[in-house]
Amino acid sequence: MRVIFLFTHLGAGGSLLCKTLAENPRIATIGHSGLSYQHPLHLNLLLSKVITGKPYPGFYLLDKLIHNYEFSCYELLKDSFNLILIREPAGTINHLVKEHGYSLRSAKSYYLFRLRRLSEISRKCRVLFLEYPDLAKQETYGEIKKYLKIKGEFYAPLWNNSEVKIEGIAELNRKFEKYKKFIAQAFQLPVS
Repeated sequence: MRVIFLFTHLGAGGSLLCKTLAENPRIATIGHSGLSYQHPLHLNLLLSKVITGKPYPGFYLLDKLIHNYEFSCYELLKDSFNLILIREPAGTINHLVKEHGYSLRSAKSYYLFRLRRLSEISRKCRVLFLEYPDLAKQETYGEIKKYLKIKGEFYAPLWNNSEVKIEGIAELNRKFEKYKKFIAQAFQLPVS
């Protein structure tokens, strides 16, 4: 059994990516399990939530992690496949406010704290770094297939990538670029 952690934030396209990856019969997921990984044995909880039969060689378990409290066991990162998916501030904040009922202030706070945590995670392990617009590109799924070393094809879903612009988020855009740079740099460097 192999584990895939999708580290992302609300509104980044994580559900879409989970659905797309789950089309491969070797990948099992329930999307966001809501589990909190604080010890290596907590992986068994994911197994019990997702699997009804016995895993077979080449089998992957996928969990989407969208909150900072859901992961503190860095020991699990060394043997897992780790994807980091982020989205720019305007689309994310708009999604959090409209779809999840966040206030503008709480949406910004969640987003910045989550980006900071994703940046920390990217420095602790090997990751495949993705951005929201990448989900519409077929070559992205070739990169994922290569990274996971998995058989079968993935196909980019058809979707609408239109963005709603929000005024007054220049500071968020600046911080987004800063964290994006940290994650991208960690993606390029060997993990120590």
